[in-house]
Amino acid sequence: MKEAKPKPEPVLKTLAAMQFDASETLVVGDMAVDILMGANAGTKTCGVTWGNGSREELKDAGADFIIDRMEELPSLDCFANL
Repeated sequence: MKEAKPKPEPVLKTLAAMQFDASETLVVGDMAVDILMGANAGTKTCGVTWGNGSREELKDAGADFIIDRMEELPSLDCFANL
């Protein structure tokens, strides 16, 4: 890969390889660069608070969702408007 986070290339290559649509994809990460990378690729984003970044950093990066426990992930209403 030529470009790394927060550039969207890692996500875009994965989406192309898996034949997934960005508008139906959720990027989950623990740092602001993860959130920015997902947003730059056109996906929804979810910040997790049990990693390296703080809740405030994830919020400031524009995370669509922020969760404190993995168990919360399945209950997110990520794509209600599709």
